[in-house]
Amino acid sequence: MHSRLSSHPIPPVSKNNSPSIIEIISDTCEQDTAAYFIQESLIVYLRKRKTEMTGLRAIEMEMFTPFTSQTDSKMRKNAGEAGKSWPIVEWTESDDTHNIAIFHFDEEQCSWIMHSGLPTKDDGWKTSRVDWNVSDVEHLKILFGVAQHTYGITEWDPQDILQIYCDREFGNCSFEEYTPLISLFPLFLDGQVLISRMKRRAKLLLDHLLKGKQLEHAFDQSKPLLEKIGRKQVSCDDCGDPVVRMGASVYLR
Repeated sequence: MHSRLSSHPIPPVSKNNSPSIIEIISDTCEQDTAAYFIQESLIVYLRKRKTEMTGLRAIEMEMFTPFTSQTDSKMRKNAGEAGKSWPIVEWTESDDTHNIAIFHFDEEQCSWIMHSGLPTKDDGWKTSRVDWNVSDVEHLKILFGVAQHTYGITEWDPQDILQIYCDREFGNCSFEEYTPLISLFPLFLDGQVLISRMKRRAKLLLDHLLKGKQLEHAFDQSKPLLEKIGRKQVSCDDCGDPVVRMGASVYLR
């Protein structure tokens, strides 16, 4: 996913400029507090690395929500109903390190997963690592799901993205997409085009959702291991109550 997204140039930003970071990130967050949290986290991270930000991009990602009454209630509660979104933030640093992070906000808690590395000219990675820090292991499942969802969409043609994911208004569609099928019988070839397009997009969507279910199954199988390797961190909230979080760093290359 990171390789696909980073293949598009990331807009430059004025070093570690907090107002600029807030301005770029705020449009992707449901609440201002979330944008400020992300901005502060990035500044702290950059200071620890003793580096400067050179580029920044943020997008808002929504998931398909094909939940039914039979869907696991906990998963539905964690993932949220239709309309919930997740900020995805990409940035580059002065040593050409590329980073991408996905954030999940649940009440007062924030969970995140991040990939960082030095890219190669062939869209690979010289170095690569994944870091995550969550307040609940189920949030890690959601974050992996958002990553899988984003990667899947980047494999689609732009026209399919507009029609399936962006729910584009019919007023902007081409003639054969807009006109009801029954009126296309005199134009049989156009009718065939419409049916073929509908079948192809239905298959795209089904395959996409099935991959998401496969990821959920794989995560459930790996959950005991993830809980074992996740470092438990205990801190205190504003009221002085203990807060337990889990996190890990995995070097891929």
